[in-house]
Order: sequence, then C-alpha cells, then structure tokens
Amino acid sequence: MITASVALRRCAPLLGLTSARERLISDAEKVRRADFVFHNDGTLNELEAFVGEVWKQLLAQVEA
Repeated sequence: MITASVALRRCAPLLGLTSARERLISDAEKVRRADFVFHNDGTLNELEAFVGEVWKQLLAQVEA
C-alpha cells in the first residue's frame, strides 16, 4: 500500500480526482491488510528505494 497524508489527499478534488473516502475501506484497514506499506510524504528517491526493496523481497519469495 502506498498512501499520502490527509492534507495531500485533500488536494485531490482540486486536481479533478474524486474522493475515495466514501467508497473505499479506511487507510487503517488497508495498512492492516497490506504486506508492504509506504507513507508517500517523502522524496521520490525514498519511494524508489522502498519499491526496490519490496521488489527484492518479492523476487526472493518466488525463487525460494
């Protein structure tokens, strides 16, 4: 799961994006269910590093 801060998500309607709050499960429930969680409030480099690490872990599971 990749999520963003509430403040950032509040900008979604300004960008023409619809609000998911009314139709989807809560972030807390998504986090509980997720195998991997990244809070997208950092840099692009941090996101890329996280994705790279997740990819390594997934490949290791497939190869095992």
